[in-house]
Amino acid sequence: MTFSRPVSDDARSLHRESIVIDATSFFCEGHNDMLVTGGLTALNLTVPDIEDDAGEATKAIAEHYGLVNSDPRLRFAYTGDDIRKAKADDAVALIIGAQNARHMASKPYLPELFYRMGMRISQLAYNDRSFAADGSATEADAGLSREGRVLVEEMNRVGMVVDVSHVGPRSAAEAIALSTRPPIASHSNPRTVGTDSIRNIDESLMTAIADKDGVIGLSPFPAMVRPLDEPASIEDFLDIVDHSVRLVGIDHIGIGTDKEASPGAYPREVRLRLRRRFAKAVKPNELAEIQGLDGFASLGDMPVITQGLLDRGHDENAVQKILGLNFLRVFDANWQ
Repeated sequence: MTFSRPVSDDARSLHRESIVIDATSFFCEGHNDMLVTGGLTALNLTVPDIEDDAGEATKAIAEHYGLVNSDPRLRFAYTGDDIRKAKADDAVALIIGAQNARHMASKPYLPELFYRMGMRISQLAYNDRSFAADGSATEADAGLSREGRVLVEEMNRVGMVVDVSHVGPRSAAEAIALSTRPPIASHSNPRTVGTDSIRNIDESLMTAIADKDGVIGLSPFPAMVRPLDEPASIEDFLDIVDHSVRLVGIDHIGIGTDKEASPGAYPREVRLRLRRRFAKAVKPNELAEIQGLDGFASLGDMPVITQGLLDRGHDENAVQKILGLNFLRVFDANWQ
């Protein structure tokens, strides 16, 4: 197998033994060689579109049931043990996730309904204001709404993970403080390292998540590593990992790639459609065509991260925590 950077036999062996969880992925069209090469055990898969209402989200989940039922190498993760079993069976577990809360709008019974359908993770907003919270591009930054507080409480009650990526700083802080179960930021980097993109978060939020025994999924998504008019490499991403470990500790760091689960499933026209829709949510230089991170072209390069962590002095136990065990701990604490 070929990677974007050299990977030693020791790193390959450790990666094969590890539970590898990507805390943010999307567009899975089936099991594929990229997932095998990347050694993926589980993916938090964005299933409903960010603008889906309850009915549209239900249809999207049903379509993914059809996908999993037609492919014996895929299964859903409803519990942490489902992820462990997928590892033992050499399969890939899909976690039904959402990057917005619109599908649960203002109906307090909907978190339980979607949990029973299999959804295990949901963001509270996606850049713009939702019924529950302000997004990271909302200038008012007004915090959780009354309905948003109910939503967090209901997600805690049923066991759905509260995800504060794409959420405004005040809303995220209030959700973290309110949550009685460990929250996550599925794909967010610290603003103090690399780029101050609104998609990244303040270090105070990272500390707050860690204080609740949650996990921050650091992302190799180029615009979150360096400004797009500057080259970004896997070494820049590893700098972010090292800084974050020093800030919150090894038990609170994971990986959320924000990468497609099937090669070519995120075509250029979809990228441009999303960028037109959310033009206000990104800086002008981020409207350029997204380039891959040098050294990390796709999920197939996950072993490159393992190699980089080892090269920087992280021991095998620490590497396995970052690759997946930290997120698995949070899932065990939420899912019931």
